[in-house]
Amino acid sequence: MDAKELKTAIRQLKSSCTDNQSVEVRESVGKMPSSIAETISAFANGSGGAIVLGLSEKNGFEPAERLEAHRIADALSQACSDKLTPPARASIDILEYDGANVVVATIAEIPLRD
Repeated sequence: MDAKELKTAIRQLKSSCTDNQSVEVRESVGKMPSSIAETISAFANGSGGAIVLGLSEKNGFEPAERLEAHRIADALSQACSDKLTPPARASIDILEYDGANVVVATIAEIPLRD
């Protein structure tokens, strides 16, 4: 997901006031969400999807304050490789949204053979 796709996805989330089947938003300030492995697994075992860390759903999908984007990106990468068997394939980027950094993981669908 690039910056343009991120803006489009967030605009859709704002209009529906919730996450959807292909994009999950988490605030993730201070620590990685405890259920992140389940979310990664659901996308990997489904049709794929994107996880956006650093946005507050309860505050209208606005950037969360004090997100340590590089630390969260590293923790997310580790979760993809260490907490799932087989490891999930994810493209993890730090993108700018509304003047703040967010972490975006695009989770690929795991092939049926795996």
